[in-house]
Amino acid sequence: MLQDPTNMEKPIDSIVESVIAKFKKRSDVGIQKYGKTLDRTDLNYQDWLNHIQEELMDAILYCERLKKEAQHEFGRGYFAAAEIIKTKDKEIELLKLKIIELDANTKF
Repeated sequence: MLQDPTNMEKPIDSIVESVIAKFKKRSDVGIQKYGKTLDRTDLNYQDWLNHIQEELMDAILYCERLKKEAQHEFGRGYFAAAEIIKTKDKEIELLKLKIIELDANTKF
């Protein structure tokens, strides 16, 4: 028997639900802090672009802060080791190809 497609429960994406909840909370904080919503009409196009630019500049500063924290926590050795591993992985792949080539050319 076929199920009625309109009666099926949709799966819930917990990640999407979490982001939606954060957007709503952020909106509530903004309304409490500034007494306005994003429906406001007192800003022009340039003002909105300036707000975006300032937020993105803050995001870049946060990234830089986290990079410094990672360097402090893990030290330069961690990052250097990661680079060495990448290099060695490439060398291993080249050696594998060389072995396959040599094996193909070997006559018994």
